[in-house]
Amino acid sequence: MNPPNAPLYDKLGKDVFDHTVSKVSIVPPGVGNPIYPARKDGTCQCAELPNAPFDTGTQLQLWAVFDGLPQDAERVDVNLGPLGVIKNVAVTSA
Repeated sequence: MNPPNAPLYDKLGKDVFDHTVSKVSIVPPGVGNPIYPARKDGTCQCAELPNAPFDTGTQLQLWAVFDGLPQDAERVDVNLGPLGVIKNVAVTSA
């Protein structure tokens, strides 16, 4: 059973056994289809979500590597699934 204050666990991965942010996607301006995190040897190149409880107001730093982003993209919309969309997020290089 997941702790009541760890609501992200099992929510942002592609299935219930995926505890990463593999389902998070980005949409650069002018690109119609979302881009999902890169995979290497079948593993998401992205952050794992903690299963341990955390306090209200705690900040989590999540990351993901995306292939196929247009070279000139400076900002993207980030779709966090059940948490909604964050618009106009700055892009940084890995």
